[in-house]
Amino acid sequence: MQKKQRKLIISILVCVCYLCAIYACKTEAFASEKGSERFNNEFIANANLQVKDDNIVILSETSLLEKMENGEKRYVEDRLVLLAENEEEQEALKNDVLKFRSGKKSSGGSSYKYKWDSSGTLKAYTRVYYNVSAYAGDDYYKITSVTGGYSYPGGSNGVSVKSQSLTFGQTGASKQGGIVTQNSTVNISSSSWSKTPPSSWVEVNESKTPCLVGANYILKLKRGTSSSTWTVELTNNIVYNPL
Repeated sequence: MQKKQRKLIISILVCVCYLCAIYACKTEAFASEKGSERFNNEFIANANLQVKDDNIVILSETSLLEKMENGEKRYVEDRLVLLAENEEEQEALKNDVLKFRSGKKSSGGSSYKYKWDSSGTLKAYTRVYYNVSAYAGDDYYKITSVTGGYSYPGGSNGVSVKSQSLTFGQTGASKQGGIVTQNSTVNISSSSWSKTPPSSWVEVNESKTPCLVGANYILKLKRGTSSSTWTVELTNNIVYNPL
């Protein structure tokens, strides 16, 4: 499979795909009725990216379908499955998806992600804002702010947040040369928040490895007066090009 063919797969978004459904919290499975038109540019730019065995790359997005009167919740998953001929082509296909995402963000903007906790009660979300500048033919990324929080769309059902923390940052080659690592970790006490990086942070080169730009939001939850806890971890990467 040639690079041009891989890009064609990404551009038309319909090669080798199927829809399936998942469920949680004592729910039944439901298939999406949105059809292949669901796999548009927005889906490719925001879906969860997974690299699996047998040379498979999967893009998936899960959303709450409905909440029943008895408290049960029904979810639907839209899934795009891309098949490669071998491991080398699989890696190239993954990189094409990442490159497509970077291309869609070439003028700067924001990336929104959300995740439900394992009980299906709390929804955590973040939005990472960034700028992109061109230098010597390459794109350089810089986080300008991160916003986020949590909500209980169907009611809290006794679930509360015990603690929250946010780590955001950017690692990569700077315009001045050399690899820079710029990270910030903060504890959060409110249900919605906004954080900005220090003014001393510099842009990092998206085309060179490593280049990591994004945020990681962790919440520790509990129910009622119980001492047991569980966590929700939400990762929102603008660029993810590790070594």
